[in-house]
Amino acid sequence: VHVAKEHAAESALVVAFGGSYPGNLAAWARLKYPHLVHASVASSAPLRAELEFPEYLEVVGRSLQYYGGDTCYAAVGQAVAELAEVLHGGSPTDKAAALAALSACAPDAIVAGGAGEDAAAARRDTWVLLSNLVGNFQGTVQYNLEKEGKLTVADVCDAMALSDDAHEQFVKVQAMYLKENNETCVDSSWDKMIGEMKNSSFDGKKAGRQWTYQTCNEFGYFQTASSPDQPFYPFAEDLDLTGYLDICSEAFGISELPDTEWTNYFYGGVDIDEENILFVNGNIDPWHILGLYSEDIGKHGQEADILYIDGTAHCADMHGTSSPGTQLPALIDAQKAISSKVDSWILNSSDDNIGASTSSPTTAGNDSPTVGPTFAPTESGPSNGHHHGGIKMGKTAFVFTLIFMFIAGLTASFSLAAYVWRRQRTNIVHHSILGEGYREL
Repeated sequence: VHVAKEHAAESALVVAFGGSYPGNLAAWARLKYPHLVHASVASSAPLRAELEFPEYLEVVGRSLQYYGGDTCYAAVGQAVAELAEVLHGGSPTDKAAALAALSACAPDAIVAGGAGEDAAAARRDTWVLLSNLVGNFQGTVQYNLEKEGKLTVADVCDAMALSDDAHEQFVKVQAMYLKENNETCVDSSWDKMIGEMKNSSFDGKKAGRQWTYQTCNEFGYFQTASSPDQPFYPFAEDLDLTGYLDICSEAFGISELPDTEWTNYFYGGVDIDEENILFVNGNIDPWHILGLYSEDIGKHGQEADILYIDGTAHCADMHGTSSPGTQLPALIDAQKAISSKVDSWILNSSDDNIGASTSSPTTAGNDSPTVGPTFAPTESGPSNGHHHGGIKMGKTAFVFTLIFMFIAGLTASFSLAAYVWRRQRTNIVHHSILGEGYREL
């Protein structure tokens, strides 16, 4: 509203764009302020809060299969199983050798094991170590083809296939990650991690602490290895819910589980019901499982505008032309479809036609498993990074676009604080769910 006044554009149509958690914000902005936000494009938006989220690693596994076939999936699973066997039943000498090969930073507690407090320390350090090892695969899948020079899923699968010794190749892949990240060892200290989480000094480039607090407080999203339908299942005993809940308790003093049922009730989850919202997801992105990517999801999926892109990862449709993945045919088609959809919202913005569409159903990618309605590209697709579609620059209905990306992610923390304060003053009963116990957005 302020920006519209500043630019004398109070009658402008506002289209909110957001990717990842800001994708939620873009959808919720349209839901909560339909008189201010005419339409929204919500990319890779994990609308459904979920305490335990093993499906994330299931998609990581399917993405390994997508690029490397069953061979890649099986090799990673075999290496994980061998490492889990050593950590659970190996001698101190065997553990020390395995951790040295993986360049663990602080292996002593894990090697020593023991009982009582020593066992607890070993368990927590193991949780950190394995979270980081698995997190490398998570990051590659989630951000596949985002930046030039970064490891891709295909790179990882190619490396895993260089030898029949899966464990040896797993170690080499982890060494590749250390080199890529300019690191000398893999963090494995629980105390160090908690210390970093407690550091409240402001760093504009890091949002891990704020994001973790939000998951502890509202959304869960805790990515465990508890599902057998993933190659990391041998780590199920280690990468469990307890580790996440301990972080919430020790770092933030949050001892209650996030009330994800209440969160979904408050925001609508995947049952969100509002016109003029386009939900965009890619089948490689692990977060798509919590979003609207199929007409069979939620109470209103059949009426929702859904675009499901084959072969793309997190927020791929929002990347600029410098991203390697922007040359994927399915992604090019999808970006044209998004442009066409925005055009239709604007061109049909009269009171009698709000929500109407001028585009017809198609799919994003010839071989894609796309489900739900998608939108046909038009001839007025992006050109040189700029696109005005069917809107002439002299048109009275000037289009004012809000980009809810990193800015929204930062400002969300302030609105969250106000929301938490309001929530604490309401007479809502929080139910505790007993359970065991991350890739951030």
